[in-house]
Amino acid sequence: MLVEWDETNSGTDRVRTYNSGVHVLHLRWGRATKLILCPDTIGLKATLERLATTGNVEAQAPPIVD
Repeated sequence: MLVEWDETNSGTDRVRTYNSGVHVLHLRWGRATKLILCPDTIGLKATLERLATTGNVEAQAPPIVD
């Protein structure tokens, strides 16, 4: 299953941001077994860099990998 999305939100600095992307969902017997999130990484990176300049340390945290 593939879902395209658009979002609007405010970061911890209250600046309104917009982004889009897709979610890829693998279903097996009616249960989600894998979810892949694919946001527009240019917009995401710009937002995280802006938040880091305002002191949000989580914006600079390393990726969570399994």
